[in-house]
Amino acid sequence: MSCWRLTNGGSFQLSIPSGIILQPDEYLLIGNDAKMMCATCDFKFLNTKFSLNASGYGYGIDNYSNTQFLNTNDAANGGCGCLVGSGAINNGNLSGDRLVLYDQNGTIMDAMMFANGDFYAAGSAMNINFPAMNACAPLPNITFPANTDAVFNGRSICNDLSGCNSSYARVPDGNNGAIVTWAQSGNLNCVGCLNPCGPATNTASADQPTPGISNISIPFTSKLNGIDLNNPLNNISICGAVAQTFEFEINNFTNVALTKNQATGNLGSFVKIGNANPINFTTATFNSVTGKTTLAYTFTPALGNSSYEFVWGDANTNCASCPGSNIVSVTNDLSSPEKECYVYRKITFEREEPLGGTPLVYCSLPGSITISGATGTNIKYTLQKQTTVGGAFNTIAGPQSGNSFGGVIDDDADPALPNYQVLISTTNNACVNPIPIIAAVPNSCIGNPACAKYDITGPGMPTFTPPNNTTVCAGSNLDFTVSITGVCNTGNVELVYDFDPMFDPYTQGISLGTTNTIVGATPPTTTATGKVMINEFVPRPAQGICPGTPNGQNPNSGEWIELYNAGPGSVDIGGWIIADGDWTATIPAGVNMPANSYYLIGGGGTYCSSGVLPDLNIETCNCATVYPNGQDIMNLTDANEQIALFDCSGNFIDGVLWGGGQSLPDATNNTALATGCGDYIVQKSVTLPAAGSFANSGGALSGSNEGRYRTSSNTWSTFTYGNGTPKAANPSVYDGNILSFGTQCPPPPVTASITVTMPDTCNQLTNTNFTIKAIYQPEPVAPCLKSDVVASANYTIPPCELLTLSGDGYYCDPATAPISVATSNTLVGNYIINLSNGVNNATINPATGAGPFNTTVSNSGLWTISSVTPPAGKCSPKFEGSANVNILSIPSITYAPSSVHTCYLYGIDLTSIEPQITTSPITTNFLWYSVPSGGSPINPFVFPTTDTVFYVSATTGAPANCEGSRVAVNIIIDPLPNIPTVVCDGITVTFTAPVPDCVPIPCASGVQYSANGINWSNNNVFSAADTGWAAWGSPTNSSLYLRNTTSPNCYNYVTFINPCSAPLPLTLLHFDAVLNKNQTVDLKWITSNEVNVSHFELEKKDMNGVFQWMSTTKAIGNSKADHNYDDIDLNPNIGANYYRLKSVDKDGKYTYSNVVSVFLEKVNHSISIFPNPTSSELNIDIHSLDKTNSEVIVYDIFGNIILKKEANLSQGKNNVKINTVQLSKGNYTLKVKLKDEIFVSKFTKL
Repeated sequence: MSCWRLTNGGSFQLSIPSGIILQPDEYLLIGNDAKMMCATCDFKFLNTKFSLNASGYGYGIDNYSNTQFLNTNDAANGGCGCLVGSGAINNGNLSGDRLVLYDQNGTIMDAMMFANGDFYAAGSAMNINFPAMNACAPLPNITFPANTDAVFNGRSICNDLSGCNSSYARVPDGNNGAIVTWAQSGNLNCVGCLNPCGPATNTASADQPTPGISNISIPFTSKLNGIDLNNPLNNISICGAVAQTFEFEINNFTNVALTKNQATGNLGSFVKIGNANPINFTTATFNSVTGKTTLAYTFTPALGNSSYEFVWGDANTNCASCPGSNIVSVTNDLSSPEKECYVYRKITFEREEPLGGTPLVYCSLPGSITISGATGTNIKYTLQKQTTVGGAFNTIAGPQSGNSFGGVIDDDADPALPNYQVLISTTNNACVNPIPIIAAVPNSCIGNPACAKYDITGPGMPTFTPPNNTTVCAGSNLDFTVSITGVCNTGNVELVYDFDPMFDPYTQGISLGTTNTIVGATPPTTTATGKVMINEFVPRPAQGICPGTPNGQNPNSGEWIELYNAGPGSVDIGGWIIADGDWTATIPAGVNMPANSYYLIGGGGTYCSSGVLPDLNIETCNCATVYPNGQDIMNLTDANEQIALFDCSGNFIDGVLWGGGQSLPDATNNTALATGCGDYIVQKSVTLPAAGSFANSGGALSGSNEGRYRTSSNTWSTFTYGNGTPKAANPSVYDGNILSFGTQCPPPPVTASITVTMPDTCNQLTNTNFTIKAIYQPEPVAPCLKSDVVASANYTIPPCELLTLSGDGYYCDPATAPISVATSNTLVGNYIINLSNGVNNATINPATGAGPFNTTVSNSGLWTISSVTPPAGKCSPKFEGSANVNILSIPSITYAPSSVHTCYLYGIDLTSIEPQITTSPITTNFLWYSVPSGGSPINPFVFPTTDTVFYVSATTGAPANCEGSRVAVNIIIDPLPNIPTVVCDGITVTFTAPVPDCVPIPCASGVQYSANGINWSNNNVFSAADTGWAAWGSPTNSSLYLRNTTSPNCYNYVTFINPCSAPLPLTLLHFDAVLNKNQTVDLKWITSNEVNVSHFELEKKDMNGVFQWMSTTKAIGNSKADHNYDDIDLNPNIGANYYRLKSVDKDGKYTYSNVVSVFLEKVNHSISIFPNPTSSELNIDIHSLDKTNSEVIVYDIFGNIILKKEANLSQGKNNVKINTVQLSKGNYTLKVKLKDEIFVSKFTKL
């Protein structure tokens, strides 16, 4: 490369010294060592990698062994002294350099351009003179190509580099194809580029350039715990408090900002934890041998989710705005130019902990449990239940994150079951999920549910009104009342029906309504009507049969006490108390003992020892207190023991002792707990009386499975189990004659009352049978039973008729409108059908028989059947339908102009007068007539030639077309100028008006002339000096405009052919185009003085803007009289339509008229009918967008089809006629189907 040159055309002109030879795959690194390898520079270590000769160049070592460095510094400073200029490469604001490499002869070897390449001589080539330097001869007059030169094709970069540490890198190395690819990085600016390159991106390989080394070299690595971390954003899960080490290893780059805050105020390299302020890396080291800088940070992530951001930044002071002074956070937008001086990694840790701890289950009240003591993350709790001895535990709730469960209840009679346990597990991702920990639920946490029951006797029993097995009417009322026992919380009662009598109302059926239960006031205490006594007791149950300790403190021992009601009446024993001096139990509220019934009190083992489920389980009822120390529950000792029975007021009722009793009287610690709704039975303390008040049943009991029962003589007999059976008659029964009746504390009543509507299940054919069930919510949970809170009743709904109302119509006031009610079946008896439009009412009375039932109404509105009163013993029919009645006020004209002016031969659209007309009530619909009465409406576009009176009436429009009186409007015809003769000598042009000057009468103030339709004058002589008359008479400027001076809207127009040399073959008085209501265009023109005229051709501009022939009309030929011509365009285009008239002479000469236009709005299919009303024939104008087949149908007011007619339609306007002679007088509905649209109109037959 000896004496090769490299230049940017200005500040950089380099002559490569003689002697530099590059072998294949070698690099030549060119730069100023003072700027590249200074103490604060990015690559200061490079000065240790190269040995330079006296000419300022030499090979490197290590990574630079295949690289030569050419130092462009002055020779006095060890450089080559081979650079002319400052050495700056220019960039910024999209004004950049172009670089060209020449060989020793000045031949271009390579080139590149960036940021428009226009810093020097934009758009122009330059001459460069390279001086003699370092044994290289001068190289004068070398062409430096313009930035538009083809040499830069495929070698141009649109981006600019605005900012620090920005670079271009050719990839791959040595790429020299037609298109050269460049990697770009740093703060890239693309504003105004022809080929925008998108936002700046942080491509780390170029953000930290490695001069003199392959462009595919890796400038840095990032690692976590020694493992490469290549993605900018990372999510990592870890288990436990494990230390993590993050490292940046930066290759061949020494100018790393080692602290977060630099002297310049910029952020350097830092670590950012969450939203906290940046902190420094733990260590920062530089290895001068390898040229690598290592930044490291060691940390232990916190439990849960935490984020860490790691950044290393350039310490170059040129980075004053990268990312900006005093910015203490790093943007999360990886495309932001604020990242240009950064390498960025973010790690979001999820730290988990393994399952551990010692879980325990506890409860505040039986039935609900809480688990504590488990440690770890993502803990799940699962409640399981065992229902058979030694059987599996089955999941009944969970797994769940919450550590509490409800519904932990004893729902069977087995004292050993059920058992509950809780599984504690985890769902971690990083930590291993071990086998779940099992925590047992203590028996003391297992509770009994309160069971709701419907009263089954008395006034509170479930009552349906109407009663069961009744025939009812759809929509009639059903009342239900019930009293509920066993609960005092406010629940609700719901009525549900289904057609299957066996349906489950808690999972099936359709709800009719729900009501809340009501808790009433607590009734007063009453005297019992039956005598309740202690009837049996067993202190020594069978040994070895039941689990637990027989005959001991464990309630599973199976001991029991039996109460008996000797009558004569039933007794509410809720709140009564049983006590032995060591424990006291309150019988729950709501317990009712019928006469001659039994009530068994026991524990968990009673069923096991006796075979009978106790009515009151003291083990789980939460109704007992024990003294002392809560140990002696339900322990009936074999000797020296007693049992006492108290009523709900605390009065001693009965007692029995054996072995002399124990510590009587006893007034200490015999506390009976409160019970009932709102604890209406309050807590109280009872006193066991002296031994003399107790019945003495004898001495101690010693035999196995031994107890005692009461005899009819009020004595006690000992028995072994089998001779005494709980809840069964003793060998003899005591009548309780010496006992007191005691008191009753009835609970507050819980009731529900609801009224619902019978379901509308009737049909027109058969009876409908269904069942209604009344249920209590919430749904009972075992051991509570659904059957205790379900009441049902069966009903039948007979067939019902269906009444349908119809009669839509439009009528003219003061007419009445007929409406009709049809019935599906014959009505037997007199029905009253009530109709309403929301304001007015009407009645059909009576309605009987097969129908239809007709009436008339005189008020507009949507009429419906509001109600039907059936005859006695009948159900009301169903009803549907409506009659949309519109009785319209006939509009009258309150003002119309008495006269309107128009121009002779112009014609007038009478509808243009309608905006001036006012009516009462307001309408925009009008009809025009030529006679004051009778006749048919006329086409409103008329051509009167003399003053003519027309008549207008206001109507409501279709379909009623209610028409008011006619009002006269006089159309006054203003004269239209005649075409003058013309004399032209090339200097002046003179027009001579014929006599008369206007038709049909002379113009009162004469005629005005204009050459352009803008500038008017009463003069008839004009020269080129007159405004608008310059060059008049040429083939392109020979049109004359004339207007009536008094009526300037009346103007004529004529085009002369060669008016200054020969007369026109005719005079065109008028040419115009008018859009009709039926979407066609009328084209009309008037001529005068026809001389040898052959014919007229109408031309229409096509979609490409070219006039095309449309039609030909034969001319009169030779005539001085005025002649009217017309034609029609049946299919104008949507939008603007342009027309012109070509007048053709018999010798082939022709001239064109002025261009006229109409604008056609886009329309859909449309129909219109006339006349309406009609007597014999109805015309239907149909505008169809396509060629199609249609059908016209006529209905009467009851919806019956009267006639049908097929219609084959062409595109555009069509007319269909219907013969109405055979139709009866009245109102009819017309329906026409076009494609997917249906058009409906109303008409009246006279």
